[in-house]
Amino acid sequence: MTAFVNSWLSQRSQRDERAFREKQSAYVGLLEAYHRAAVEGTDETSKAFAYWQMRCELVAPEPVRDAIRRIVSTNEDRAGRERADADMKRDGRRSKHHALVFDASVKPDKADAGRQHRPLEFSQT
Repeated sequence: MTAFVNSWLSQRSQRDERAFREKQSAYVGLLEAYHRAAVEGTDETSKAFAYWQMRCELVAPEPVRDAIRRIVSTNEDRAGRERADADMKRDGRRSKHHALVFDASVKPDKADAGRQHRPLEFSQT
């Protein structure tokens, strides 16, 4: 019986670890794409953001997914974008294993220092 319980606990731990890694990868990818879109503002960076948004749709809890959708829909609403950004961070921190997911925050490249950040514009296709 002890072997069964230990095996079950081990499998559960592995499943939780895999789910965490998938979520971490999606969040970090999204944050990096978000940063690139702010700095470069190209069609390519918009597509990269859309890719990571889809990855987050698969693994993130509903409040995080909603905040990401609001980031996309607030191209012309700076205050709305800032609220959505804050909500995404807050809700991401509330999700399981939050500390490690959002502690891997995106840091700007040295080449980005002093560059003007453009308003983010995402296509809604």
